[in-house]
Amino acid sequence: MKKKVMFLFNPEAGNNAIEKIVFDIIKNLTIFDCEVTVFPIMPDKGLGSE
Repeated sequence: MKKKVMFLFNPEAGNNAIEKIVFDIIKNLTIFDCEVTVFPIMPDKGLGSE
């Protein structure tokens, strides 16, 4: 049975390093039998975690 993962990330936070590795993170989660749902968090565009 697959584990469900909700991956929230803010591409604008910090030094934007997540944009370079987000695909690798998702790929590794799927290798470990996870079903990944991805939500970008962009408060300035009205896309929050609420």
